[in-house]
Amino acid sequence: MRKASRTIGTIAFLLLLVLIGWWVVGRGRQPMISAAALTPAPTPADNRQIASLTFSITSNGAGEVIGVTMVEGAILPGYAPNVLHRPGAWTVVLASPTQEVLRFGIPDPRLVRVEGGAGDVPHTSTFLLEVEFDVTLPLADPQGNDLGVTAIGLLDETGRLIFVASLREGEIVPFPPREFFGPALIQ
Repeated sequence: MRKASRTIGTIAFLLLLVLIGWWVVGRGRQPMISAAALTPAPTPADNRQIASLTFSITSNGAGEVIGVTMVEGAILPGYAPNVLHRPGAWTVVLASPTQEVLRFGIPDPRLVRVEGGAGDVPHTSTFLLEVEFDVTLPLADPQGNDLGVTAIGLLDETGRLIFVASLREGEIVPFPPREFFGPALIQ
């Protein structure tokens, strides 16, 4: 009997030590990061690139966009999603110095679908006055050929140009839409 109680006591003591160690180590850790964020996408064998942008969008109560800021933007080696013929309320335009290279739609990032409570319709929409969203843009075709993109434009649901950036020496350089005079994005 004495041997069994000593074994149970030892096990309880070890479990207590593990719990204390877990608590001490856990307090100094950073917040959890998803596995997807820690797992990089495969690097392409060729030189294809993508443009990865994070936008901050501010709207007024009437739903008009009053400000768009690029929070982050980088040109990276990688594979882009298939955006051909994608519908959406907003439009992304990729242009070269002489022509429009690619145009596709994205959903209005300010509209968020939410699930209603009891007695509500299953899904409703909420309009956010301030929102950040990410978009990944292809700079190469599916075969890996460079599209020659030198400018990126974002148009709202009315077709108004709300963001323009040029691609210079591997950098994304935003500037006010009224200063952009490229023929492909003005049309």
